Amino acid sequence: MERKFVIEQQNGFITSIQGRAASTEARTAWMYDINGEMAFVGAAEYKIKDGDVYHWDLRKW
Repeated sequence: MERKFVIEQQNGFITSIQGRAASTEARTAWMYDINGEMAFVGAAEYKIKDGDVYHWDLRKW
């Protein structure tokens, strides 16, 4: 099943998903892992491969 989400980005980094925004004041950021491993590049830099499983999480930093 394919889902579509409303995503906002700035400088290659995700700033909001479905209206839930990261916040400098709250010290939160959208982080993601791919196939169970934390990504070490911005989402715009990662090359998607068939079978990749993404997990996005709004985390404190």
